Amino acid sequence: MGNAYRMLGRRGWAGRLLAGAWEAFRQSKGQMVEIEAQIADFEAALLLDEGQTGRAQALLERARLIYTGAEDPEAEDPHLLAQTLAHQAFCLEHSSQPEPALELLGQAAARLDPKRDPRLLLLILRRAILLLLGLARPAEAQPLLPRARHLARRHGTPRDRLRLRHAEGRLAAALEQPQAAEQAYRRAVRGFLTVDEGLDAALGMLDLAVLYAGQGAADAMAGVARELLPLAQSPAIDPGALGVLVEFRQACDEQRFNPALAAELRDSLIGKRPCEW
Repeated sequence: MGNAYRMLGRRGWAGRLLAGAWEAFRQSKGQMVEIEAQIADFEAALLLDEGQTGRAQALLERARLIYTGAEDPEAEDPHLLAQTLAHQAFCLEHSSQPEPALELLGQAAARLDPKRDPRLLLLILRRAILLLLGLARPAEAQPLLPRARHLARRHGTPRDRLRLRHAEGRLAAALEQPQAAEQAYRRAVRGFLTVDEGLDAALGMLDLAVLYAGQGAADAMAGVARELLPLAQSPAIDPGALGVLVEFRQACDEQRFNPALAAELRDSLIGKRPCEW
Protein backbone atom coordinates (compact mmCIF):
# COMPACT_ATOMS: atom_id res chain seq x y z
CA MET A 1 0.00 0.00 0.00
CA GLY A 2 2.83 2.40 0.87
CA ASN A 3 4.44 1.85 -2.52
CA ALA A 4 1.09 2.43 -4.26
CA TYR A 5 0.77 5.83 -2.56
CA ARG A 6 4.34 6.64 -3.62
CA MET A 7 3.55 5.89 -7.28
CA LEU A 8 0.59 8.29 -7.01
CA GLY A 9 2.93 11.01 -5.78
CA ARG A 10 1.57 10.96 -2.20
CA ARG A 11 4.95 10.59 -0.52
CA GLY A 12 3.75 11.70 2.91
CA TRP A 13 1.21 8.90 3.09
CA ALA A 14 3.75 6.46 1.69
CA GLY A 15 6.28 7.41 4.34
CA ARG A 16 3.79 6.98 7.17
CA LEU A 17 2.68 3.56 5.93
CA LEU A 18 6.27 2.41 5.54
CA ALA A 19 7.05 3.63 9.07
CA GLY A 20 4.14 1.48 10.28
CA ALA A 21 5.50 -1.50 8.38
CA TRP A 22 8.92 -1.09 10.00
CA GLU A 23 7.31 -0.87 13.45
CA ALA A 24 5.32 -4.05 12.85
CA PHE A 25 8.50 -5.78 11.73
CA ARG A 26 10.35 -4.68 14.87
CA GLN A 27 7.51 -5.92 17.06
CA SER A 28 7.80 -9.30 15.38
CA LYS A 29 11.42 -9.28 16.65
CA GLY A 30 12.71 -9.59 13.11
CA GLN A 31 11.74 -13.23 12.77
CA MET A 32 11.22 -13.05 8.97
CA VAL A 33 14.15 -11.32 7.32
CA GLU A 34 12.53 -11.59 3.88
CA ILE A 35 9.86 -9.17 5.14
CA GLU A 36 12.66 -6.80 6.13
CA ALA A 37 14.04 -7.05 2.59
CA GLN A 38 10.64 -6.22 1.06
CA ILE A 39 10.15 -3.18 3.28
CA ALA A 40 13.71 -2.02 2.58
CA ASP A 41 13.06 -2.29 -1.15
CA PHE A 42 9.88 -0.18 -0.96
CA GLU A 43 11.54 2.45 1.22
CA ALA A 44 14.50 2.61 -1.17
CA ALA A 45 12.09 3.58 -3.97
CA LEU A 46 10.66 6.39 -1.82
CA LEU A 47 14.15 7.64 -0.93
CA LEU A 48 15.18 7.58 -4.58
CA ASP A 49 12.14 9.70 -5.47
CA GLU A 50 13.31 12.18 -2.82
CA GLY A 51 16.83 12.27 -4.24
CA GLN A 52 18.39 10.34 -1.35
CA THR A 53 20.29 7.92 -3.54
CA GLY A 54 22.93 6.96 -0.97
CA ARG A 55 20.37 5.89 1.63
CA ALA A 56 18.38 4.05 -1.03
CA GLN A 57 21.47 2.10 -2.07
CA ALA A 58 22.20 1.17 1.54
CA LEU A 59 18.71 -0.30 1.96
CA LEU A 60 18.96 -2.19 -1.32
CA GLU A 61 22.33 -3.61 -0.32
CA ARG A 62 20.68 -4.90 2.86
CA ALA A 63 17.94 -6.54 0.77
CA ARG A 64 20.52 -8.02 -1.57
CA LEU A 65 22.40 -9.59 1.35
CA ILE A 66 19.18 -11.15 2.68
CA TYR A 67 18.19 -12.64 -0.68
CA THR A 68 21.61 -14.27 -1.10
CA GLY A 69 20.76 -16.38 1.95
CA ALA A 70 23.89 -15.21 3.77
CA GLU A 71 22.00 -14.72 7.05
CA ASP A 72 19.14 -17.19 6.67
CA PRO A 73 19.34 -19.89 3.99
CA GLU A 74 15.53 -20.05 3.90
CA ALA A 75 15.43 -16.42 2.72
CA GLU A 76 17.56 -17.17 -0.33
CA ASP A 77 15.64 -16.25 -3.49
CA PRO A 78 17.48 -15.86 -6.83
CA HIS A 79 14.51 -14.12 -8.44
CA LEU A 80 14.13 -11.50 -5.69
CA LEU A 81 17.91 -11.09 -5.70
CA ALA A 82 17.61 -10.29 -9.42
CA GLN A 83 14.87 -7.76 -8.64
CA THR A 84 17.09 -6.08 -6.06
CA LEU A 85 20.03 -5.97 -8.48
CA ALA A 86 17.79 -4.28 -11.05
CA HIS A 87 16.72 -1.71 -8.47
CA GLN A 88 20.35 -1.09 -7.54
CA ALA A 89 21.02 -0.51 -11.23
CA PHE A 90 18.23 2.08 -11.35
CA CYS A 91 19.90 3.86 -8.41
CA LEU A 92 23.24 3.88 -10.21
CA GLU A 93 21.52 5.30 -13.28
CA HIS A 94 20.10 8.13 -11.17
CA SER A 95 23.64 8.73 -9.89
CA SER A 96 24.95 9.11 -13.48
CA GLN A 97 26.87 5.83 -13.42
CA PRO A 98 25.61 4.23 -16.65
CA GLU A 99 28.25 1.54 -17.14
CA PRO A 100 28.00 0.00 -13.64
CA ALA A 101 24.20 0.25 -13.96
CA LEU A 102 24.32 -1.63 -17.26
CA GLU A 103 26.47 -4.36 -15.71
CA LEU A 104 24.01 -4.83 -12.84
CA LEU A 105 21.08 -4.99 -15.27
CA GLY A 106 22.88 -7.81 -17.07
CA GLN A 107 23.34 -9.69 -13.80
CA ALA A 108 19.68 -9.15 -12.94
CA ALA A 109 18.46 -10.40 -16.32
CA ALA A 110 20.60 -13.54 -15.98
CA ARG A 111 19.07 -14.42 -12.59
CA LEU A 112 15.50 -13.34 -13.20
CA ASP A 113 12.68 -15.85 -13.60
CA PRO A 114 10.77 -14.27 -16.53
CA LYS A 115 7.68 -16.38 -15.83
CA ARG A 116 7.50 -15.01 -12.30
CA ASP A 117 7.76 -11.34 -13.29
CA PRO A 118 7.87 -10.75 -17.06
CA ARG A 119 7.19 -7.03 -16.60
CA LEU A 120 10.41 -6.61 -14.63
CA LEU A 121 12.34 -8.15 -17.52
CA LEU A 122 10.65 -5.63 -19.82
CA LEU A 123 11.79 -2.76 -17.59
CA ILE A 124 15.32 -4.15 -17.49
CA LEU A 125 15.47 -4.40 -21.29
CA ARG A 126 14.11 -0.88 -21.81
CA ARG A 127 16.49 0.63 -19.27
CA ALA A 128 19.39 -1.27 -20.89
CA ILE A 129 18.39 0.13 -24.31
CA LEU A 130 18.35 3.67 -22.95
CA LEU A 131 21.65 3.25 -21.12
CA LEU A 132 23.31 1.90 -24.25
CA LEU A 133 21.95 4.85 -26.24
CA GLY A 134 23.32 7.23 -23.62
CA LEU A 135 26.71 5.56 -24.07
CA ALA A 136 26.45 6.00 -27.87
CA ARG A 137 26.19 2.23 -28.44
CA PRO A 138 22.99 1.91 -30.52
CA ALA A 139 24.20 -1.21 -32.36
CA GLU A 140 24.18 -3.06 -29.01
CA ALA A 141 20.76 -1.67 -28.08
CA GLN A 142 19.02 -2.70 -31.31
CA PRO A 143 19.00 -6.50 -30.68
CA LEU A 144 17.25 -5.97 -27.34
CA LEU A 145 14.23 -4.31 -28.93
CA PRO A 146 12.34 -7.34 -30.39
CA ARG A 147 12.14 -9.14 -27.04
CA ALA A 148 11.16 -5.91 -25.29
CA ARG A 149 8.35 -5.41 -27.83
CA HIS A 150 7.11 -8.95 -27.27
CA LEU A 151 7.06 -8.50 -23.49
CA ALA A 152 5.38 -5.11 -23.78
CA ARG A 153 2.58 -6.53 -25.93
CA ARG A 154 1.93 -9.47 -23.62
CA HIS A 155 2.71 -8.16 -20.15
CA GLY A 156 3.22 -4.39 -20.23
CA THR A 157 0.91 -1.69 -18.97
CA PRO A 158 -0.21 1.05 -21.39
CA ARG A 159 2.48 3.31 -19.91
CA ASP A 160 5.10 0.57 -20.38
CA ARG A 161 4.19 0.26 -24.06
CA LEU A 162 4.30 4.02 -24.57
CA ARG A 163 7.67 4.33 -22.84
CA LEU A 164 9.04 1.58 -25.05
CA ARG A 165 7.69 3.41 -28.10
CA HIS A 166 9.53 6.52 -26.92
CA ALA A 167 12.72 4.46 -26.51
CA GLU A 168 12.22 3.15 -30.07
CA GLY A 169 12.22 6.76 -31.24
CA ARG A 170 15.51 7.46 -29.51
CA LEU A 171 17.02 4.31 -31.01
CA ALA A 172 15.84 5.29 -34.50
CA ALA A 173 17.34 8.76 -34.03
CA ALA A 174 20.66 7.24 -32.94
CA LEU A 175 20.61 4.98 -36.03
CA GLU A 176 20.06 8.11 -38.20
CA GLN A 177 16.50 7.22 -39.15
CA PRO A 178 14.83 10.61 -38.56
CA GLN A 179 11.42 9.79 -40.09
CA ALA A 180 11.04 6.65 -37.97
CA ALA A 181 12.19 8.59 -34.90
CA GLU A 182 9.69 11.41 -35.49
CA GLN A 183 6.84 8.94 -36.01
CA ALA A 184 7.69 7.04 -32.79
CA TYR A 185 8.00 10.25 -30.77
CA ARG A 186 4.70 11.61 -32.10
CA ARG A 187 2.83 8.38 -31.36
CA ALA A 188 4.32 8.20 -27.88
CA VAL A 189 3.44 11.83 -27.09
CA ARG A 190 -0.15 11.37 -28.27
CA GLY A 191 -0.46 8.27 -26.13
CA PHE A 192 1.01 9.92 -23.06
CA LEU A 193 -1.40 12.84 -23.37
CA THR A 194 -4.32 10.42 -23.69
CA VAL A 195 -3.46 8.73 -20.38
CA ASP A 196 -2.51 11.99 -18.58
CA GLU A 197 1.21 11.20 -18.35
CA GLY A 198 2.27 14.82 -18.79
CA LEU A 199 5.92 14.45 -17.81
CA ASP A 200 6.43 11.61 -20.25
CA ALA A 201 4.72 13.65 -22.96
CA ALA A 202 7.12 16.52 -22.22
CA LEU A 203 10.09 14.15 -22.51
CA GLY A 204 8.81 12.99 -25.89
CA MET A 205 8.49 16.61 -27.04
CA LEU A 206 12.01 17.26 -25.79
CA ASP A 207 13.37 14.50 -28.01
CA LEU A 208 11.32 15.85 -30.92
CA ALA A 209 12.95 19.22 -30.39
CA VAL A 210 16.40 17.58 -30.38
CA LEU A 211 15.53 15.88 -33.68
CA TYR A 212 14.29 19.10 -35.29
CA ALA A 213 17.24 21.12 -33.99
CA GLY A 214 19.62 18.64 -35.63
CA GLN A 215 17.78 19.15 -38.93
CA GLY A 216 17.76 22.94 -38.61
CA ALA A 217 13.95 22.84 -38.82
CA ALA A 218 13.04 26.19 -37.26
CA ASP A 219 9.31 25.99 -38.09
CA ALA A 220 9.04 22.53 -36.51
CA MET A 221 10.83 23.82 -33.40
CA ALA A 222 8.30 26.65 -33.16
CA GLY A 223 5.54 24.04 -33.43
CA VAL A 224 6.94 22.15 -30.45
CA ALA A 225 6.97 25.41 -28.48
CA ARG A 226 3.26 25.95 -29.27
CA GLU A 227 2.40 22.38 -28.25
CA LEU A 228 4.12 22.87 -24.91
CA LEU A 229 1.82 25.73 -23.86
CA PRO A 230 -1.34 23.65 -23.14
CA LEU A 231 0.83 20.89 -21.68
CA ALA A 232 2.30 23.30 -19.12
CA GLN A 233 -1.26 24.18 -18.05
CA SER A 234 -2.28 20.55 -17.64
CA PRO A 235 -3.14 19.21 -14.16
CA ALA A 236 -1.15 16.11 -15.14
CA ILE A 237 2.08 18.12 -14.83
CA ASP A 238 3.79 18.13 -11.45
CA PRO A 239 4.15 21.77 -10.25
CA GLY A 240 7.87 21.17 -9.77
CA ALA A 241 8.24 20.53 -13.51
CA LEU A 242 6.58 23.76 -14.67
CA GLY A 243 9.81 25.77 -14.51
CA VAL A 244 11.54 23.18 -16.67
CA LEU A 245 8.75 23.34 -19.27
CA VAL A 246 8.85 27.13 -19.32
CA GLU A 247 12.61 27.07 -19.95
CA PHE A 248 12.13 24.41 -22.63
CA ARG A 249 9.46 26.48 -24.42
CA GLN A 250 11.51 29.66 -24.28
CA ALA A 251 14.54 27.86 -25.71
CA CYS A 252 12.43 26.61 -28.64
CA ASP A 253 10.91 30.06 -29.19
CA GLU A 254 14.29 31.79 -29.13
CA GLN A 255 16.05 29.19 -31.32
CA ARG A 256 18.69 28.56 -28.66
CA PHE A 257 17.87 24.91 -28.12
CA ASN A 258 20.93 22.63 -28.25
CA PRO A 259 21.93 19.09 -27.19
CA ALA A 260 23.59 20.25 -23.95
CA LEU A 261 20.44 22.10 -22.87
CA ALA A 262 18.33 19.11 -23.92
CA ALA A 263 20.36 16.78 -21.68
CA GLU A 264 20.00 19.19 -18.75
CA LEU A 265 16.24 19.53 -19.22
CA ARG A 266 15.81 15.76 -19.67
CA ASP A 267 17.60 15.07 -16.39
CA SER A 268 15.41 17.66 -14.63
CA LEU A 269 12.18 16.15 -15.98
CA ILE A 270 13.18 12.56 -15.26
CA GLY A 271 14.00 13.62 -11.71
CA LYS A 272 10.36 14.62 -11.24
CA ARG A 273 9.03 11.14 -12.08
CA PRO A 274 8.59 8.39 -9.47
CA CYS A 275 11.04 5.54 -9.99
CA GLU A 276 9.52 2.59 -11.80
CA TRP A 277 9.34 -0.18 -9.22
